[in-house]
Amino acid sequence: MRQRLLPPELGHFSHLHDLQYQGGNEWSSACPVCGGAGARHDASDRFRLFAADGTGNARAWCRQCGHFEWADQDSNQRPSEEEIDKARRIREKLLEDENRRLRSRIAELRQDAYWRGYHDAMREPHRALWRQAGIPDEFQDYWELGFIENKRIKWNGTDYTTPALTIPYFQPGRDPVNIQYRLTNPPNAGDKYRFSYGLKPDLWLTEPDSTPQNAVLLMEGMKKAAVTFIEVVARASNRYSVVAMPSKHPQSHMIEKLIDCDPVYVILDPDAYTGRNPAALKTADLLGDRARFVRLPAKADDLFVEYGFTARDFMQYVHSASKAI
Repeated sequence: MRQRLLPPELGHFSHLHDLQYQGGNEWSSACPVCGGAGARHDASDRFRLFAADGTGNARAWCRQCGHFEWADQDSNQRPSEEEIDKARRIREKLLEDENRRLRSRIAELRQDAYWRGYHDAMREPHRALWRQAGIPDEFQDYWELGFIENKRIKWNGTDYTTPALTIPYFQPGRDPVNIQYRLTNPPNAGDKYRFSYGLKPDLWLTEPDSTPQNAVLLMEGMKKAAVTFIEVVARASNRYSVVAMPSKHPQSHMIEKLIDCDPVYVILDPDAYTGRNPAALKTADLLGDRARFVRLPAKADDLFVEYGFTARDFMQYVHSASKAI
């Protein structure tokens, strides 16, 4: 994201860490109360700063912990009851506006059904890409996977076009909520994925007709979940739900959809457990006692596709899962 200096009315917040310009009248940073940034938090959980825009005074609030400040407020002084009530009403309006916008965008997605066109237009070379990833044709059809020749994205402020594999995301009942694009020629090798603009990332369900229940394998990334479901559940008849979060940093609304799941076997890439503040910590925080951590020697799909893992090999790691990270 391009950088831009804070306007004068947000000068009160200039000391915050990791300031980033988000577009329009909005910036983000680490939250001064809960931290709300970095490896343990997604961008949607960050402390958001809003310049004066006609809807209210310059303000900031955290989508993670709910901390709220006016730009001209002394952070050491408790706000008045009137200020607290005004802040509450602003938060409620912002949430209502966001929910209305999301409902409208999802309605457009369902009406246009782009993912079906991407699926129906696939030719043999495109299906071969999915097969190389460990996903045979019958599962490509079941999940309505597809391909687009020219996906336009923004990169460093300019338009960039690349072919992309397409992945529809459904809620239980096959209600579409998003499309993910896996860029086959990304401008940055470490940045391969894009979601439909303006829609929230969500869980990807391997069984989109039903709600995940009981024991569930929570994977990092759609391809890993897809290959694991094929090998462990569909072919070997192990009774698990399998779902994927789009990154190693889940958002709270994703975990809420696993309310009927216990235990939750968390299967992240090996790098999620390294460093001073490992990414797996946030998942542990959100799941609590339900979490069981499965530490694989490599990425799950690579184990099956490249290293000849069997379902029995995989389940040995699941059975040795630990509550500790």
